[in-house]
Order: sequence, then structure tokens, then C-alpha cells
Amino acid sequence: MSDEEIEKLKAEKAAKMMKSSLQHQFPIGEVVELTDSTFDSFIEQKGIIVVDFWAQWCGPCRSMAPILDQLAREWGSKGIQIGKVNVDQNNATAMKYRVSSIPMFLVFKDGEVLGNILGAIGKAPFDKLFKDLLDGKDPRKQEGYS
Repeated sequence: MSDEEIEKLKAEKAAKMMKSSLQHQFPIGEVVELTDSTFDSFIEQKGIIVVDFWAQWCGPCRSMAPILDQLAREWGSKGIQIGKVNVDQNNATAMKYRVSSIPMFLVFKDGEVLGNILGAIGKAPFDKLFKDLLDGKDPRKQEGYS
């Protein structure tokens, strides 16, 4: 085996190890606090991810916190992760995704944005969305989802 082939194998193994460690970096079953620097690695994970864009001063945002905690506990073992981004502290990410009103929830599947949900909603619409996504249905046909 040539030195070039050995170096290539080392690079491939290092990339696999890095990817594996990123997947275990974020706790399952909990809402993950995201920053501008952690956002991309969180959404690049395989599976379904919902990100809540919020602010401390936003009453409807604060009312969603216990609902998101419950959703994370109930759906985390089924492959759904929930993160949250404080828009006041992470302007770059909020601007990148054109967040103009909060709360806003972006839904990702395998790193790609499927759409968003605007405003504070109850637990039931998220339960339906998650069930539909896991069943392979297109959630964009669901009311309140764009």
C-alpha cells in the first residue's frame, strides 16, 4: 500500500470519527440551546429537526418552552430533535433564515429546510407534524405550515 493510499484511509477514518462524534454531541430527549457556531452542525444531523427561534422578552416564545421540553422528551427516542436559537444573541443565524417574527419554528429533514411554522401553537399540531414526517407524508399540505 502506498503512502498516498494510507493517508487517504486515515483521512476517511478521521472524517467518519468526526461525523460520529457530532451525532453524539447533542443530547437526545432534550431541547438543545443553539448558537451561531453550533447551529449548522445540529441541523446537519440525519433525521427530523425542529428549531425554535425565540427571545427572552417574547411572551408567546416563553409559553412554548414547556411544550418543546415535553415534545423533546416524547419524540427524541423516535429520531426527532428540537433546538432553540435566541435571536437576540445569535443574529447571524436569525438573519440567514430570514426570521422576522417570533416564535418561528423551522423544520429540517436530513439537513434541508422543509418549511416553517409561525407563532405559538399547542402540542397537538407538533405531534401530528412529527407523526406525518415519520410516516413519510409531506407536511407542507398541513394547515399552518409553509
